[in-house]
Amino acid sequence: MMVEKNWGRIICISSYVALHGYPGDTPYGAAKAGLLGLTMSLAKEAAAKGITVNAIIPGYVPTDMTNGLFDTQEKVDSQIQLIPIHRPGKPEEIADMVNFLVFKGEYITGSVIRVDGGLGM
Repeated sequence: MMVEKNWGRIICISSYVALHGYPGDTPYGAAKAGLLGLTMSLAKEAAAKGITVNAIIPGYVPTDMTNGLFDTQEKVDSQIQLIPIHRPGKPEEIADMVNFLVFKGEYITGSVIRVDGGLGM
């Protein structure tokens, strides 16, 4: 449908783990790193068809998925201290970047955008 309309936006949601790894998360990290390769290759293929392809790398965002990562509040707090702005992200902050890429990002393609409070620096 995007090719027919000569317009589209594809936004992959990757992970901090794709670039930095995490003990015990090898399959997850490999899959999320694969999204980055997909983003780059597909961006080059789709650009001439008016389709942009980008990836977002969220940092630590408390969600149903991440709530099971740490078994104590102390471990959660230690992870938050690794984030330069010293707070976790919010789901709406990731959604805001998706919204920007869809509606304002017509000249952005093949980009990997970290929305992580500086965690990946």
